This record gives sequence, structure tokens and C-alpha cells, in this order.
Amino acid sequence: MQIIHDTGMASEGPVLEKAKEIGITEPVDPRGYGKEKAEYYAKAEKWYSFFNMAGMCDFIPDPERSMPIDKLMELLNAATGWDATLEECLEVGERGITLARLVNYELGIDESHEEMPKRFYEPFKEGPLKGVSLNKEKFLDMKQEYYKYMGWDETGKPTEETLEKLKI
Repeated sequence: MQIIHDTGMASEGPVLEKAKEIGITEPVDPRGYGKEKAEYYAKAEKWYSFFNMAGMCDFIPDPERSMPIDKLMELLNAATGWDATLEECLEVGERGITLARLVNYELGIDESHEEMPKRFYEPFKEGPLKGVSLNKEKFLDMKQEYYKYMGWDETGKPTEETLEKLKI
């Protein structure tokens, strides 16, 4: 589990309304590509990464679950004695993602290990998505947009500026 299902963000409604708190402000096409989709993923990933960093269950909090974000922050601060803001928590999530990426690079696990299986680019043979497949060129372009948003270079390695910003 990495992030919120994009089908919950496909149109205006209660899930998208709650997601605005973490910076997801516009509907996202579940089958779409592009800069907006890459940024959607990065914003949601930071939120869920924070849960991992804090050792929290991600089946409870919003935007798509039952506990409002402000209530979660209140409980988190009460339980820990912190005075953390939502922005600080999102930065913790971003720091975790970026640090994991950096460690992978140091271990020789780089962008070349991200190649999707060929079958991902083959059309479904049956079902409601019969004939639909992942467009490799659009997917790779979107991956580059994600890297830019995260402050990584074109190979997906965190830049020095990003490491400084996140105090890594």
C-alpha cells in the first residue's frame, strides 16, 4: 500500500474534498497521464509515507477513510507530546521517500531497476478494460514529472538541493 486509490479522486466529492488538506485539489483521471497525475501521486505518497515513518495504520485516516485529518493531528500530538503540523508530517513522509531512494542508489539500485514488465504494456484481453493498456511513452514521461516534483534528477536520484532542503 502506497497511496490513495486514484478512483476515489476521479471527481468532486467527499474524498477529494478531504484530500485538499494534503494538496490534492483537482480530480485526477484514473487512466490519465501527465504532470497533474504525477503530482497527485507524489502528494498522496508523502501522506502515506508519513504513516510508515510514524508506525501508524493507514486504514483509518482521511482522505479516504473515517478519521478527519485535523482529528488525527490532534491525537498524534496528544499521544506524542509533539506540536506537529500537517505540513511537517508531509515533509517527514517526503524525507522518508527521498532517504529510501538515496539508500537504494548507494546500494546500486537505480532507475534501471524500475522497468515495468512487458505485459503491463499489453492490452487487457477481456473484462471492462478490454483493449486498454499502459502507454509506455506517456508513463515514462509521467515518471519524469514525478522525479521533477520530488526534486530528483532525470535518473531519479535526489538532487543536492533536495537533500539540503530535507536536511538529509
